[in-house]
This record gives sequence, structure tokens and C-alpha cells, in this order.
Amino acid sequence: MPKFTDPKSKKCREVIRLKYEGESYAVISKLVNVSISTLKKWFMSGGLLKAEYEQYRDQTNKLVKEVADEILKQEVETAAKILVGLMGSKNDQIKFKAAVTIIEHVLGKPAKEELKYPQSSFNYESILRKARERQNQEKNELKTTVGN
Repeated sequence: MPKFTDPKSKKCREVIRLKYEGESYAVISKLVNVSISTLKKWFMSGGLLKAEYEQYRDQTNKLVKEVADEILKQEVETAAKILVGLMGSKNDQIKFKAAVTIIEHVLGKPAKEELKYPQSSFNYESILRKARERQNQEKNELKTTVGN
């Protein structure tokens, strides 16, 4: 099998790209005619391709993030409309999550110190259930008052 000593060679760049794309060492080994054990050594700490791979990974991830951010920026209005629409859901959990997402986006997430009920036994479902019970009780009281 041929020896590669220049991490910037075309073959080494191909090995780096294949590894980044998630190919197995077995597949890469067959494609570039290098043993699996050699490939593993190249990507170990201090290995021939470790630094080059990390640089390629970081640059590629940065580029992918920039492209994704641009795409997402173009769809912010649509996403906001969907969130507002979800607040009209029949499912209280979906309504709540949509509301929390909107509030946290606009006002920011609350600091941990602001929590007044740490380790509380309350959960959102029980709070919503109690609110519905109170709402039904008020409706019944209103019906009773209107009926008299």
C-alpha cells in the first residue's frame, strides 16, 4: 500500500472529506488503498491527519452554519406565524410550548434565581387542569346567577 506523508495531498484531502461525511474506515480504506489501522492512526491525537481534519471540520461546520442561518433568516416570519397559529391548538401542551417559545424569544429565558417554586410538585398539566376547573366553576356560577 502506498505511503502518504503530505497531509495536504489530494489523497489525504479526500480521506479527510470522506471521514467528515461519515464514511467508515473500511469504506475509506478500500477507496484510497490504505489499511484501516493506518487510517485510525492518522486520525488519533497527534496523527498525520488529526489537525487537518479538525481544521476542515471546523471550517465546513462554520460554512454550513452560515448557510443555514441565512436560510432560517428568510423563514423567520413564517416560523413566527406558525408559532402564533399553534397557540390556537386544541392541545394545551402545544399552546403552552408555543407561548413559552414566543415569550422566551422576545423577553429572554428567566434566570434560574427567578424561580419562586424550586423543586415544586406542580406541573403544567395540573396547573392547566386547575385553571379549567376554576373556569368551569365560574361558568356554572354565572349560569346560576343568570338563571335566578
